[in-house]
Amino acid sequence: MASNDKLDILHFILSSWNSPSLVGIELLPLQNGSFTLFGKREQDKRIIVCEEEMELFPGQEDVFCKHGVQTDLYRILVTMAENNEYQLCTMKELSTDDIATLLLGTIRKYNGKTTEFALRWKTATNAVAGKKWLTNVWKFLQDYDIDDFSDLHLLPSCSQGNKNFLYKISTKVLLKTYHGYKDLPDPVCKALSYLNIVIVDTLPKAIMNHEDINKFVYFPTIENVLQMLEDVTLRLDSSQAIQKFNKTCTEKERTKFANYIAKNSYLSSKVVNFISKLQIFKEKNSGRNVSSSEVNIIADTEQLPIKYHKESLVYSKHLHSTLINLQVPIIDMEDVVIDIMSCLQRGSHYSHNQMNLMMKFVMNKLKTFEHKQQILDIARNIKCVPNSRGEMKKANELFDPEDSDLKWIIIGQDLFPNMKTCPVTLKQVRKLGLKTGSEVNADDIVKCAKHIESNAHKEAQDRRSSQLFDFLQKNPCFYDSRIFPKG
Repeated sequence: MASNDKLDILHFILSSWNSPSLVGIELLPLQNGSFTLFGKREQDKRIIVCEEEMELFPGQEDVFCKHGVQTDLYRILVTMAENNEYQLCTMKELSTDDIATLLLGTIRKYNGKTTEFALRWKTATNAVAGKKWLTNVWKFLQDYDIDDFSDLHLLPSCSQGNKNFLYKISTKVLLKTYHGYKDLPDPVCKALSYLNIVIVDTLPKAIMNHEDINKFVYFPTIENVLQMLEDVTLRLDSSQAIQKFNKTCTEKERTKFANYIAKNSYLSSKVVNFISKLQIFKEKNSGRNVSSSEVNIIADTEQLPIKYHKESLVYSKHLHSTLINLQVPIIDMEDVVIDIMSCLQRGSHYSHNQMNLMMKFVMNKLKTFEHKQQILDIARNIKCVPNSRGEMKKANELFDPEDSDLKWIIIGQDLFPNMKTCPVTLKQVRKLGLKTGSEVNADDIVKCAKHIESNAHKEAQDRRSSQLFDFLQKNPCFYDSRIFPKG
């Protein structure tokens, strides 16, 4: 039987004063063009009688009564739905779960059945569930609690080139731009995306007009960015997000991201712990990207002539507040100097050339140090002064080369510094403890006397004898039976 004939018969029956029961008769017209059996309200699938709202649920035509039929017939069907006859109902009778189920059916039919948090969205002009459809859906949802639809993919993103997506409302998204707010910089958005934070350029007015939208959509502010970061810390995949960030971020993105979060002086403990694992800093010596959990000091080394042996972060005044929040200690130059000098004393970490450069630097700046005595005490125990054999000695192991008495009395040039190759001046070597005549001991005197005795035939020994005699006259303490036994 033709469709029009069925409609005429249905109209005739329903127009009768005492119309018979239609249960079990296939005369109920559906929007998909077919007919179904009239059924009982509590037993059979409900058929919705409406006109405008039907456009919100493309692909679900089998649950909607056909509209556009004869005016009188449609009016009768509407009245029957309002009176709860058969399985007919109106949109007003549907619960939010019913509406959500209908929308889910449309979304799955035209945008996929995946359970992932993002669906590829077909937005071509002729797309059934495209941009116009989404706008109308959100206009319809204005009077509903948005929480009831949080599992539906109804938040659009058209910010990733030609790839458009729909996200679950519960995903929570961050707006890149919105009227009255400063735009999030592109590099910051990219960095956040590596942490699985969803950023959309903007959202249609129909979405932003919903009174509860602030539960799931965040405006572009530093406070909201930090809130999104805190949300990431609660996810099971937060470790993977950190790895992705550290592996994928470009230099520009790291820098912009670090500078951006530094704008806020307060970070929660969860955010601090999370950010401490992000490689947004530079290690000073190697230049590699590191996190504050990997390298946790900042050392003032800018004036030093050599690299500090300990790894430290490159300091930037833009990151000062972040570094404070991350509790990264700052080691001042003097403490770095003391640490380096202690290493030189132990003979570790540094080469001979580096030692020379550091000793020259320290001795030239010694007066400016607050803890100059501590630094000087360490320096005196460093073998930094070469003798004539090229051996490195402590200053207090050598004698002053300009003392006229000592150069005759002290036997062996290896006991004098070689000032031609010494990294510091003679004046500075003296400050380091270079020995003077007052530090000549009995062994030195005996050695000199024996040298004179065994080399009496050689020139200059008379001069050496005279110098030794004069020295002993000035220092009578050396007249001791242990040195010169009485004959």
